[in-house]
Amino acid sequence: MCNHQRPAFLRVKKWSTINKKYFVITLICVAISFISGVIAHDLLIGGTILLTGLLCAYFAGEGKKINYILGLINYLLMGYVAFKNNLYGIFFFYVFVFSPLQINGYVIWKKNSDDEKKCKS
Repeated sequence: MCNHQRPAFLRVKKWSTINKKYFVITLICVAISFISGVIAHDLLIGGTILLTGLLCAYFAGEGKKINYILGLINYLLMGYVAFKNNLYGIFFFYVFVFSPLQINGYVIWKKNSDDEKKCKS
């Protein structure tokens, strides 16, 4: 499958040596997080938070609009975890500050993008 036939959020530039290093470091962090999630019996929510956070950061670096959706999922789950642990200040910021900013960013990005899904200058 050619690079231009992939969905827009999966198109990546050619991998450089630095990107490969960061990818390996990320995989090591995911493995450590997976092991600690199994030990702490918190694999589902913790793993989802980790995955959405990493993917959000990656796609933001690539300039993809999907990072806002992943960020919204990440912040809502982080707010849930903060609420369950009685961390109400952190809950407030994740749910009532950071989550609406993700929605706002997505709407502005969508409004300012042209037909080719590239942001207007």
